Amino acid sequence: MIGWTDDEARVDDVVPDDLTWGDVIPPCAQRPLDEDLDVFLGAADAGTLEGVIARLSDASVLRWGCDAVVWLVDRVAQGGARELRVRTRDGVDDVSAATDLAAHGHDALDESLRVRLGVCEVTTAALPLGDLARCAVWFGWRAPSTEPRHVESSLLRAMAMSLRDVLLTERLTLAQPARRDRREVAIGRLMRAAAPSLMAAHASLASTHASLEAELVGLRVMAPLSETTRVCSALMADAWDNAQLAWEAISAVSFLADESTERSDPLRVANAVAALVRPYVARRARVDVARAEVPMVRVVPAWLAEVLVMLTTRIAVQFEESAEGGASACVRLRASLTARGVAIEIGAVGGVLAATSQHDNDQFVGELYDRELAQRCGGAVEVGRDALGATTFRVIVPV
Repeated sequence: MIGWTDDEARVDDVVPDDLTWGDVIPPCAQRPLDEDLDVFLGAADAGTLEGVIARLSDASVLRWGCDAVVWLVDRVAQGGARELRVRTRDGVDDVSAATDLAAHGHDALDESLRVRLGVCEVTTAALPLGDLARCAVWFGWRAPSTEPRHVESSLLRAMAMSLRDVLLTERLTLAQPARRDRREVAIGRLMRAAAPSLMAAHASLASTHASLEAELVGLRVMAPLSETTRVCSALMADAWDNAQLAWEAISAVSFLADESTERSDPLRVANAVAALVRPYVARRARVDVARAEVPMVRVVPAWLAEVLVMLTTRIAVQFEESAEGGASACVRLRASLTARGVAIEIGAVGGVLAATSQHDNDQFVGELYDRELAQRCGGAVEVGRDALGATTFRVIVPV
C-alpha cells in the first residue's frame, strides 16, 4: 500500500539562491589577462634585446606553464644577423641548447627542439616586427595536455610591441654617431665655403678701421684731453682685437680646407688648430702653441689638422669645467725637429690634476691614428702619461 506523507521541505531548500556558473563550470586557473598584459608590455623596460627576451620568457612560463621558450631573431637592419636563445622554466638561459639548435634551419627547428629539449607539445608564433627584424617564438611543454594549448593573440601582440620598442631604441642609438658625423661634415663644408667671403669682409673691415684710425689721429691732435677722444680710441682698440680673433678663426678654416697640397707647415697648422679649439674648450683649458722653427712636413694640411684637433680636444676634456670661465689648465702644442721627422707634442702644462681618467680610450684613439698616419706618410702617434696622470700625445711626421 502506498501512502503519502507531508514533507515540509521546499524547493528553495534544494536549490540555493546563490547558485552561480562557478558552481557548474570550474574556474579558470590562469591569471587575469589584464595583469599579464601589463607584464608583457613592461618587458621593454629591460632596455636590451637579451633582457626583454628573458622577461618575456619568464612571463610566458607564468602565464602558460611552458617548460621552455625558444626565440629566433633575424635582424634585417644589421645585415641579417641571427640570434637564437633558449630560456627554461627555472629562468636560466640554456646556452648549450641554443648553440646546438642554431645549426638547424628555421624549418627544421620545430622537430629539432622537440628532441633537444625533450618537449612533446610545441606551439609556435611569428611576431610582427616590421622591417626591423623577423622573430619566431616556440613554447614547449614536456607533459601532454588533454586540452589544446591556448596562447592569447593579445599577449603575442604585446610581446611584439616590447621587442619593437627595444629594437627601435637600438637603431636610434646606433644612428646618432653617424648623424653627428654627417652634421659635422656638413658644417665643416659650409664653413669652408663661407671662408672666402668672410676673409673679404674682414679685409674691408680692416680698411675701414685704418680710415677711422687716421681720423682719430686728427682728433688726438685737436683735442688730446677730450673724453670723446679717449672713448673712441678705446672702442677702436677693442674692435680691432675682436676682428683679429675672428681673422684667426677664418684664416684657420680657410687654410685647413686645403686637401690638395701634399706639404704643410706644422707650426701654421698647430696655430690654426689652436684658434679653432680654443672656444670649444675655453671653460676647461687654455690652448697655446710654442714657437719653434721646423721644416715643412710631407702630409696634407687638412689631415694633419684633423689629427691635432682630435688629440688636443681629448686632452682638454680631461679637466673640469670652470664655473667662472677662467680655466686653470693649459694644453700646449710644441713642435721640434727629431731624427725621425717633426715631432708635435701635445700635453697639459701648469701642474693641474686631471679630473677624469680616460687613458685606455686615449690609447685606442692613438693606435687608430698611428695606423692611419703610417699608411698616409710613414708617420706615427705615440701615447704617454704625464706625472699627474693626464694623457700626452706625440705626433711624428716625416719632413
